[in-house]
Amino acid sequence: MRPIFTAVFIGFETAGLWGVIISAIAITLPSILIVFLIATFFYKINDMPMVQSAFYGLRPVITALILFAAFSFSKTNGLLTISRDAVVGGGVCLPKKLSL
Repeated sequence: MRPIFTAVFIGFETAGLWGVIISAIAITLPSILIVFLIATFFYKINDMPMVQSAFYGLRPVITALILFAAFSFSKTNGLLTISRDAVVGGGVCLPKKLSL
């Protein structure tokens, strides 16, 4: 988000209100166009069985990535303790008591 603020600030310092408008449009327009082109392409190929199968196969991968991020975050911040028995024996990870 900082490049947008920087561009808007420089636009304001350079040309006032018109500089703000032009710099905000100039920094956001390429991203909007790229997303629009990808969405248009995806809309055309979405009904193909191979594409649907690929996205169906990606579901477990995305789920695993989200769970890994959640466990890493909670372990780093001390919200979760993983005992040796849980890792070796496939047991349950125990949350620590939170003091409010």
